[in-house]
Amino acid sequence: MFIPSPLPEDLEAWGQAVAELRALLPQALLAAIHLPADELAGPAPATRSAVDMDLRSFEECVAFVAPQREAG
Repeated sequence: MFIPSPLPEDLEAWGQAVAELRALLPQALLAAIHLPADELAGPAPATRSAVDMDLRSFEECVAFVAPQREAG
């Protein structure tokens, strides 16, 4: 499941939402997508620890999914 990374002021609420997703969908792979504006600051440690994958762009998401679609 791809989820957008939070803005710094929304980190606490984002963390709670991710924890709820984990509880509801324990088998789901959670991947945070960082928006281009986030590139300067980089991912927050709390963001990285809350998800299974930390992707830097939408293009990385597509690259991650594309091989699975071809195999399916």
